[in-house]
Amino acid sequence: MKTTTPTITETRTWSASRVRQACIKHDFYTCGDDDDYSAMLDQVRDLRPTTANIYLIAKDIFDHSDTEEKWEDLTVEFVMYVLSNEAVITTYTIKGG
Repeated sequence: MKTTTPTITETRTWSASRVRQACIKHDFYTCGDDDDYSAMLDQVRDLRPTTANIYLIAKDIFDHSDTEEKWEDLTVEFVMYVLSNEAVITTYTIKGG
């Protein structure tokens, strides 16, 4: 029996509200002002959640988070992990097979 391999398309999306929820949940972005925070959320609205863009947003969040008292061991990698798991939604479309 011959099996055909389906075409699988992965789509990743995110929203400013999901990024905001992750920041609140993890107590991120405690050192930025309203303008900084709004600019970061505007970038989320404008960008697709590629690895490079997740890094860009995670770095902004990291740079505006308290790494002295609350998060001595906070890393950009951890913020990327949080965003990927809590703010990015991945869906799949399968055709054929």
